Order: sequence, then C-alpha cells, then structure tokens
Amino acid sequence: MIGLYLLLTVLAIYLYFKWHLSFFIRRGIAGPSPLPIVGNMWKYVTMQKHFGNVFDEIYQSYPKANYVGFYKLHNPAVLVKDLDVVKDILVGDFSSFHDNDFTLDPKLDPIAVMNPFFATGEKWKGLRSLVTPIFTQSKIRACFPIISGVCKTLVEYLENGPEAGNVNGIEAKTLGEMFTMDVVASAGFSVEGKSFTNLQSPFRKLVADLISPSSSNAIKAFVMLFMPQLAPLFGISFVSKEQDTWIRSFVDQVIRRRKELGEKRQDFLQNFLDIQGRQENLNSKDLVPGQALVFIAEGTETSSTLIGFSLYEIAKHPEVMRRAQEEIDAVYERHGGVLTEEGLMEMEYLEQVLYETLRVHSAVYSMARIATKDYTFPPQFQDSDQRLTIPKGTSIIIPVRSIHYDPTYFPQPYVFDPSRFSEDQKKERHRYAFLAFGEGPRICLGMKFALFQVKAAISSILRNFDISLSPKTENPLKFSKKSFLLVAEGGIWVKFEKRQKK
Repeated sequence: MIGLYLLLTVLAIYLYFKWHLSFFIRRGIAGPSPLPIVGNMWKYVTMQKHFGNVFDEIYQSYPKANYVGFYKLHNPAVLVKDLDVVKDILVGDFSSFHDNDFTLDPKLDPIAVMNPFFATGEKWKGLRSLVTPIFTQSKIRACFPIISGVCKTLVEYLENGPEAGNVNGIEAKTLGEMFTMDVVASAGFSVEGKSFTNLQSPFRKLVADLISPSSSNAIKAFVMLFMPQLAPLFGISFVSKEQDTWIRSFVDQVIRRRKELGEKRQDFLQNFLDIQGRQENLNSKDLVPGQALVFIAEGTETSSTLIGFSLYEIAKHPEVMRRAQEEIDAVYERHGGVLTEEGLMEMEYLEQVLYETLRVHSAVYSMARIATKDYTFPPQFQDSDQRLTIPKGTSIIIPVRSIHYDPTYFPQPYVFDPSRFSEDQKKERHRYAFLAFGEGPRICLGMKFALFQVKAAISSILRNFDISLSPKTENPLKFSKKSFLLVAEGGIWVKFEKRQKK
C-alpha cells in the first residue's frame, strides 16, 4: 500500500510539472524545452553561466521571433526581443508592467524597500515623486565644486599615491570606487569620504558587502530573482542586520550633529530630510536611511563600474584616447586651463565614449518586469496571427546586453565605436536599442548625476595621463557568474603615465 501511495505521489508530481511546463506549447508559442523544476535555467542554477548569458542563448536561438516563451525555474516567463514590444512594456502599456520583478520582504528589508527600484505600486509612485526633484539638473550642477575637488584628489593620488608607478598598474574599478565614494560622501552627507587614504572606509565596506561577487551574494540574488518565497523562510535579506544598523547609525549621527550645531547643509541628505513626512503611505522611520542607502550604493557602484570599463576601453584603443585628449585639451584651453561645468558639457566625443562603454559593458544584463494585470502580446512571428495572453504575475525579461550586441541595431557590435552615439547615428536607430539606464517612468533617476561625475573623472585623468592596459588584465575579459551586475574577474588593471604638457 505504501508503495502504491508513493507511486501515485510521484505520478501526480510528474503530471503537475508536465502540465505546468506545457504552458507555451498549449498556446502555440515557440521556446526552448524546459527541464522539471529548473525550467530553462539549468546552466545558471549549476553556475555554468550567468543568468544574463542564459537569456542571451534564448535570444540568439529565435532570430525571427518578437518574443520567446521560456521558464524561470518552473514559472512561465517571456523574453522580449522586438523593440516595439519593449517600448510597449516600458512606456505604452506601463500600467500593465509597472513593477520590477525583484521581490523583497518589507519585514526583512525595511530600508531596502524604500529604494524606488524595489518599491511597487503606490509606494513606488510616492517614492518616485519624492526623489525626482532631488536629481534635477540644477541640483546636480550644484555638486560641481565637490566633484571638481575630488577630481584634484584623484589626480594627486595617481601622481603621488602608494600605487603610483606600480608595474602592474592600478585596478580601474577600485580607483572609480575611491572617486565616487568621496563624491557621494561629500555631495550626499557633507562628510569626508577619505577613500583615497582609507581602503577600509565604512562606505566602501558597505557597498562591497552588498554588491561584490561572492557565493553569499550569488545565493541572495538567486533567491530574490527566482524564488522570493524562500526569503522569509530562511531569513534572507538584501541588506543584512549589520548593514541596516550601520546606515541608521550613520544617518542619525549626521542629523544629530546638524541639530546640535544648528546647521542646514545643501546636500542630498538635507533634501531627504526636507521631504520626509510628505507621503502618508511611506514609513518615515525608514525613509531617510533607505534613501541614504540608495545614494551610497547606487551612486558608487554603477558609476565606478562605468569608470572602470571606460578606462579599459580607452586604454585598449589608443586612437580613442588621443581623440578624447585632443577634445579635452581644447575645452580646457577655452576655459582658462581648468575644469568647468560648461567645459564638461562641451566634451561631446568623451560623452560618446561613455555611452559606447555603456553599450558594450552595461552594468545590468537584463531588466525584469512583472505583469501587474493580464496582458495580450502581438503575434510572436510576423507571418502569424497567434497571439499570447499571459496572466497577471508573469515575469517579463528585457535582455539589455543581447539587444546591445544585436547587429540589427549596432553593426559590428563587438567593435568599440563611439561614433555610434553621434547625433546623426542616434537618429537612425530605434530609441529602445540602448537601454543601459532603462526607459519610461522607471528610467534610472541618477542617470544624469552618474554621467556628470564620471565625465569629470575621466576628463581629469586623460588631461593629465596617458593610459595603457597592464599585462595583468585578462584579454579578453571574463565576467563573474556570482554577481548580479557586470563585474570583470581579476579586475581591470591600467597603467598611468604622466603626460608631457606642450
């Protein structure tokens, strides 16, 4: 009798998975054949590939499809290829896809859910309306004196710091972290980051613990991306209790000091304090620490990633470096030999270099949205009338890296060519072919600030140094499978040689 029950149980499980994993077959939608439990994510689950590379395999396997049906573990999901469909999801039909498919438990992550990226529904709307005014062009430009000062510190470090003249060069992303952390500390909280002199800075440790490649962070990302229901069962949180305590303590100390001295600074923290309490549906106890965490983590990590990969591509392509230096030198000369806000705006070629770097090395492999209501897609193929209707809760993947490397939109995609982002070429290309910052209502709010500080850093470096790749840098680069974001294994090592001024 026990054997019969066991047999029936196994049969029931088999029939359940067989039925569940026939979702797309029953609807006449093409896609890769899934395995039980892991669906189409076997290579990711076994750490053979990053999930972004798994999505890319699916993308490449169906060249004529507008979208592909696949399985994130045992759950049906849709990988979108056609850029008009991408536009519908991000903008036209945003009301059907207004939440990111990245779930956090508010009880485990009370400050992380204050990040607009993680927030959903009305909470997202409230946070978005509060944070948007903080990243206006005028407020960003008000940070220029701080950024300019850190640029000078950056140049001094490269000239006289402990790694100056190192035969292996300097790790470029680490250098970017030092720069962005000092900018964030000053512009965000009016405190000295001291990242160039203190490699154990608590700011840097916080960001490293949250985002750096590690087995624990890989497990964390897997659970939150693919099995969020397990997070409360095992107490898995995006922000640890130690990190939560540190950020709250740091913010409390800064606020207490300001009250004691009767100060009111012009920084991002002050803006957060000024807006606190305007939204009834936001927990004011978590709002300011949550926004502080957002500014520290995102203001540092994505910008330092862009600095690192920009230095890599510039060092790898001397002709790009020379042209950028010619532009930078000319701009400096027009502005009295110093870095100015207006001068930064005039560096058009350097901006093209940064955008091409973002195309080739987008920090995110993909964007994930979730259907917030039932939705019907157009036909999967141009010569078909077969439409797909998905239920609320279905995951939608927009494979950013795959789109950026699609020769349909970017001919010779593996060639580094900044001219792709000249005004003439941008006009000829579908707007949604470049998605490094997202698009639509959920576009990255810190985009302009990130480009502003990175442009200042790279221009300061190229004004003063010629750069080249160190033999320590792997060629071609290999990328970590353990990180949610794009991270070069072994680092990016660059040599800096002082330029001989004419």
